[in-house]
Amino acid sequence: MSLSAARSFLSEAAYGEQELDANSALMELDKGLRSCKLGEQCEAVVLFPKLFQKYPFPILINSAFLKLADIFRLGNNFLRLCVLKVTQLSEKHLEKILNVDEFVKRVFSVIHSNDPVARAITLRMLGSLASIIPERKNAHHSIRQSLDSHDNVEVEAAIFAAASFSSHSKDFAAGICNKISEMIQGLDTPVELKLKLIPMLQHMHHDASQASCSRELLQELVSSYPSTPMLIVTLHTFTQLATSSLVDIPEQIRLLLQYLKEDPRKAVKRLAIQDLKLLAKKAPHLWTRKNIQVLCECALSTPYNSLKLGMLSVLSTLSGTIAIKQYFSPTTGEVSPAPRHTDLVKLAQECCYHSNLAVAAHGITVLTSIAVSCPEKEVIQLEQETVMGMESLILLCSQDDSKTAQATLKTALTSLVKMLKSCPHLSQSSVELLLAQLHCACDSARVLMCQALAAIATQQPVLAEGMLGDLLDIFRVASHRTSEKQQELLVSLATVLFVASQASLSTEVKTVIRQQLENVADGWTVYRIARQASRMGCHDFSRELYQSLRTRVASEHFYFWLNSLMEFSQAEQCLSGLSDGDYSAAMSAISEALKSYQKGIASLTAASTPLSPLTFQCEFVKLRIDTLQALSQLICTCNSLKTSPPPAIATTIALSSGSDLQRCGRISTQMKLSMDEFRSLAARYADLYQSSFDADYSTLRNVELFQEFGTHGSVLAESEYELRMLAVFNHVLEEVENLSRKHPPVSYLHTGCLCDAVIAILKVPLSFQRYFFQKLQSTSIKLALSPSPRTPNEPIPVQNNQQLTLKVEGVVQHGSSPGLFRKIQAVCLKVSSTLQTKPGSDFKTNEIEQKVEPHNDYFSTQFLLNFSILGTHLVSVEASVVDTSGIEWKTGPKTTTLFCSVMVDQVNTKGGFPSECRGAVCINRGGSCSFSVKMSAACGSRLLSAKKRYLLVSVGACSLLLAYLCGLQIGEFHNQSHAELYRVSQIAGVPPRPPRWPEWVDPPLQTYLGEAEQEEDGPLLLHQHTSPRERREIQKNIYRSRRCRMETCFDFQRCERGFKIYVYPPQKGEAPSESYQKILAAIEESRFYTTDPNEACLFVLSIDTLDRDQLSAQYVHNVRARIQSLPLWYEGRNHLIFNLYSGTWPDYTEELGFDIGQAMLAKASTDMDNFRPRFDVSIPLFSKDHPQKGGSKGYLNLNNVPPLRKYLLVFKGKRYLTGIGSETRNALYHIHNGDDIVLLTTCKHGKDWEKHKDARCDRDNEEYTKQLMVLITNNGIAGKNTALKTTRVAFGVYVAISVIFDLPFDALRCICCTSYLSRYPLSSLWSLIFCLFTSHLTFCQLLTRPRGRICGQWLRRFHISLPLSLAPQYIFWYTR
Repeated sequence: MSLSAARSFLSEAAYGEQELDANSALMELDKGLRSCKLGEQCEAVVLFPKLFQKYPFPILINSAFLKLADIFRLGNNFLRLCVLKVTQLSEKHLEKILNVDEFVKRVFSVIHSNDPVARAITLRMLGSLASIIPERKNAHHSIRQSLDSHDNVEVEAAIFAAASFSSHSKDFAAGICNKISEMIQGLDTPVELKLKLIPMLQHMHHDASQASCSRELLQELVSSYPSTPMLIVTLHTFTQLATSSLVDIPEQIRLLLQYLKEDPRKAVKRLAIQDLKLLAKKAPHLWTRKNIQVLCECALSTPYNSLKLGMLSVLSTLSGTIAIKQYFSPTTGEVSPAPRHTDLVKLAQECCYHSNLAVAAHGITVLTSIAVSCPEKEVIQLEQETVMGMESLILLCSQDDSKTAQATLKTALTSLVKMLKSCPHLSQSSVELLLAQLHCACDSARVLMCQALAAIATQQPVLAEGMLGDLLDIFRVASHRTSEKQQELLVSLATVLFVASQASLSTEVKTVIRQQLENVADGWTVYRIARQASRMGCHDFSRELYQSLRTRVASEHFYFWLNSLMEFSQAEQCLSGLSDGDYSAAMSAISEALKSYQKGIASLTAASTPLSPLTFQCEFVKLRIDTLQALSQLICTCNSLKTSPPPAIATTIALSSGSDLQRCGRISTQMKLSMDEFRSLAARYADLYQSSFDADYSTLRNVELFQEFGTHGSVLAESEYELRMLAVFNHVLEEVENLSRKHPPVSYLHTGCLCDAVIAILKVPLSFQRYFFQKLQSTSIKLALSPSPRTPNEPIPVQNNQQLTLKVEGVVQHGSSPGLFRKIQAVCLKVSSTLQTKPGSDFKTNEIEQKVEPHNDYFSTQFLLNFSILGTHLVSVEASVVDTSGIEWKTGPKTTTLFCSVMVDQVNTKGGFPSECRGAVCINRGGSCSFSVKMSAACGSRLLSAKKRYLLVSVGACSLLLAYLCGLQIGEFHNQSHAELYRVSQIAGVPPRPPRWPEWVDPPLQTYLGEAEQEEDGPLLLHQHTSPRERREIQKNIYRSRRCRMETCFDFQRCERGFKIYVYPPQKGEAPSESYQKILAAIEESRFYTTDPNEACLFVLSIDTLDRDQLSAQYVHNVRARIQSLPLWYEGRNHLIFNLYSGTWPDYTEELGFDIGQAMLAKASTDMDNFRPRFDVSIPLFSKDHPQKGGSKGYLNLNNVPPLRKYLLVFKGKRYLTGIGSETRNALYHIHNGDDIVLLTTCKHGKDWEKHKDARCDRDNEEYTKQLMVLITNNGIAGKNTALKTTRVAFGVYVAISVIFDLPFDALRCICCTSYLSRYPLSSLWSLIFCLFTSHLTFCQLLTRPRGRICGQWLRRFHISLPLSLAPQYIFWYTR
């Protein structure tokens, strides 16, 4: 996967798609970080913010930031700058870094660089990390030093870092304050630097003394440096410091007003206005009447429109706050003037008709706020003047299509809606003006005016039937074009028509809208109009539109969504034609509506997806269904009054039962059931309300209305639907109350009143609110628990005398508009645990609740759970949120569960049972725990049965042990050496294969190693330095495909057309080692190489797998993922993998770091226990300096055998004091004579070699440093070989110095040269060695070709259908 794929990988999932996992995304970005190309590295770095946004989990963020820290430490300045930008963009995720010390350590190492730019970037990086390392002393010291630097870039970076640390660290701010003051007041400090140092003083607010000192310094700077740049920076810093300290805000307001009034410079005035607006938002209650009066005087006297606009914006900000009321409220001893005669009203009235539209808009806003908030005697005339100003501004802006005019029009219309809500008697004239202006207004203005008309008509019925004709005419004219504005206008006009019709559209209106939609409207516009019809209660028309849209969508989920909306509209349409008093028709209508609702809920369930579960919609519809059923049941209950007994019998029943309600007969019981059902509905509506944290206010009011419907409460209504519903409720309550006064309960008048109320409620069309269709705010919480089980149903073991610490971490995720309606202040976590016993008898063992405040949308807390009762406990975690108003919302996630298996503490038991047989015994039955309670009489029998069980368990364990030992013996038999198998075949009479090379089957010489030395160098100690878990993982990878052979793990059908070898093309960014390049080159230059994978019999990887030592610089990471992504991998079948080094110090295990599967392994120093005969290939170890191609052939020019030379065997290298191979190398001193056999070793290997040194180490180290190393290349042995398990002797022939490894090319039966010296004549041995060296080991091509020879032999042996004509080809590839 390339970086472009990673970019799409991090993009938002489409509708109905599942999100991909975080580890894969991080792995793809890590590939880009390790690329050799700078562009790919930068591209990977800049994708990390998207990764953090999509997967905001601490573990992933910690790992990602550590990788970025490595790039910052090792990369160039451009990469460091990219990492800095990523850190600044991901500031809210910094607290999720777990290894802060390691992260800062890697970043801080660059501060010691000689490059000032690198130091500057590091300082800015430290400043960005100030929130998580505020008290890091080394960072403080570096910032102080860098402030004295002579490089301007570094000084600016130090100032940035100092400002960041000052805002988070009180100690740093106190320590740096004096230095900053000295630098600002210093004469040698440039003015440009002072302008950058002064803003740092705004952070000196941690205590009163610091704030006072900073304010005194700023006051001195204001008087000492009156230049415009210095004064602007100083005043703004003054304001920022005041907003942080709060106590200095009134004084700062007076200071800014003074400069606004007295300073003649426009730049200073603009800054004063800007800071005054900031203070108006921050603390409007601290503005006095005198402050507002001074501001009004300045606005009235200024000749500049830009300054007047700024001052009006400050007054507009204050107009909606308590400051306006304080302005018109008289203080003690003062007489308040009439509102119309104040400077504020004069200013607003003057600006309403200003030529500058922005000034006029602010004037209207201020005047509207005054008229609404000041109910005085003269306000009536002020209201009329305000409306006139609005109308004139609307007339002026409605025909102007510019952005400024449209913004002013929107402000004027918003003020008009606000004004008419407070003064409904002015609505009719304003609505008539808007309708008249719709004919000549531009399209964008029409949209705004239609929205204003709909808002006004929703509050009160001001659109008469005579106005529908004008609206239809406008609708016909507006639908002649298909532009985007026209589509928007169609929706707005249709909304006004729906509101004006009050849920009863005439045939003419439907026909006009339907015709125009068919002509010019697109599918999205039709859907929006249908949605508005559902919201306004026009269900008949919305059903037609939904039905027409069902077949025009491309997604199955959208089809089911539209189909469900159509069924819901059909259901509500069934309830619209009810008549008063016709109870049977009402029952039939409810029955038909329930049928449609059942169909709709099925479609709605089918429309939900994991990313869009439609939880609110499903629950709302279910509640609607249950409400209709409850209303139907109420009608039936009221009709049951007819079955009540006669009065005489009723009196007898009441006296016998003791309840006066039994006089009414069956209706009393049924009425109680109906009441309980309505109370249950109210509780469910309350739960739906609490779970709708992201819903808009109108939707919440609607849900609350239904909740109060079940409890007869009261709610504040705003829309027409809410007003009609409340009118029905109030009417019912009044009728019932009047009847209760006149008639005793329960009479047919009471039941008739209730039935009429049911019909009246059903006749009010249901309004599907905005949240049913559209979610403007999205908030979700994701939780992570630790400890967590490996599998979902795996229990966590806990001792009964211990407590479990449960850590709960969470992330708050937001959508596009976070905090639009409400914000999260705290998260409430409830943890409970339930003992899982028999069904129906579970009881809780823990129940804890805790609130935690999220910081940067992340929170973490811990719970201490006590499990004193044995068994399996189900732990549940439920999350809810608390908003800024203190209201708790049950947003979820509902439950996050884990299982805890509580077991007996074996330390406090005797013989595996609790003492005195009085505790609960946990017995494993199918993975769960069953319990025995206290039964003193049955205690003896239980102990007896337990002894029988233990006896059976013991017998079974012994049987398993015997089977395991037998298996080991069988395994040892299968792993016998090739020589032993060859001798067995000779004894059995089986004719052996005639050898091509002389074979020595005589008993070898006795070894000189001691018994202990042989054992410690054996295979049993290969993993003595690893943990048990690591050993299990190693064994799992090594022995997974151990039984592979050519007949079981090789596909011979690929080789029927010939023996061809395919080498995978190198992936982007791959750089194989020199040795692996030589191997690949030798294969590609042979005649059997093919570029077509369909023709290949054998596949060779382009991924370098030669060096699998994790400490090596040539170690290739993520080999497992790369191999698994190969298209022809097929679990490794027909693949050949080369390897020279595996494992790492000190054990050097066979672990390669990836699963080879069914691939053949060509490996140096292969362990015979892990070697797969007739499948794997043992190869010699060669260095990277080994030539790829040979020169001229070598000949034996002299007849002296052996050749004349001084040294027979030379070796110089390290001998390991511990680990694998240590005992073999420690025994080399036995054959070292210092004459012709020189074996020099040193103990200096690793940091702790002195802890393990023996008595010979000092002497060996001294000889190692003194003796000269003689390299014999052609006629001797290569020296200073650092390989563990092989070395080269005589003409470069490899000689194994350990008895547990398979010999190189043993499958070719070349030669068996081990550490045991042969008794054959030396002249024969020299001739054989020369021939072997010339044939196999001269250069890399000859080292590579025997692999093909071996594979060819195996193919001919096992694959009988392979053509025999291919046999010479294999030999040719081997001999060439």
